[in-house]
Amino acid sequence: MDIKRKITSLIDDICNGRFEVGDRIDGVFVGSKKKLIDSILFSKKASYMAVVSFPLAIPQDANRLIENTPPIGVFGEAGYVFKITSDTVKSVAKFTASLESIDSIYVFTEEFGLMFYANDDLEDVTITLKMLSLV
Repeated sequence: MDIKRKITSLIDDICNGRFEVGDRIDGVFVGSKKKLIDSILFSKKASYMAVVSFPLAIPQDANRLIENTPPIGVFGEAGYVFKITSDTVKSVAKFTASLESIDSIYVFTEEFGLMFYANDDLEDVTITLKMLSLV
């Protein structure tokens, strides 16, 4: 299975209203971007993450944070798909927190169930009940 294609297809469906995110809580996040990212990525069921930024929002040294953890896919001008494992989670979390601006972030389970979605630099968040039952 082409994981990057599966995840980018899910993202496209979410963004275009073809995938309804049910059993969720929507709100505005106020707090530390790093703490939010860590809380989500270090959960037991987080398996894949896609993060979309802007080319100018990626610090020059950000790629060194993931040099040993290359993304399993890159899409658009600044979109990355990562497999989250115990070996990769720290560097992926550091890379994501280093981005000056995040357009959107999606976190999926191993079965590609959406756990978490946020956009507008993590201000608008959606947390699914899958996420709440895992924290």
